[in-house]
Amino acid sequence: MSGFFDKVKSYTKQAADQTSRAAKVAKIKMNMVSINSEKDRHLKSIGLNVFSMVSETGGLDPEALRLACRDNVMQINQLNEKIQELENEIAAIQATSTDSEVGEDEE
Repeated sequence: MSGFFDKVKSYTKQAADQTSRAAKVAKIKMNMVSINSEKDRHLKSIGLNVFSMVSETGGLDPEALRLACRDNVMQINQLNEKIQELENEIAAIQATSTDSEVGEDEE
């Protein structure tokens, strides 16, 4: 009978761990949605700069465009790095999940 309760305890712990990991992943993904929204805002700003330049001058001056978009491009690059870090975090959480499930099945 003790073996039965040990298995129930093990499965309960496993379910709690899976729920905790799922909650962590969901929180990270929500953060990624927020970061992607900020990234979209910077991309729209770049588009507005291009549109304004073409409307005002009839063409694009590469140097002026580079200067006008520099801050937005730097922000987008930083956001991309943050997204990559968060994706790596998710992968680590999922790898931990897979490792612990394999270990528990072997017992």
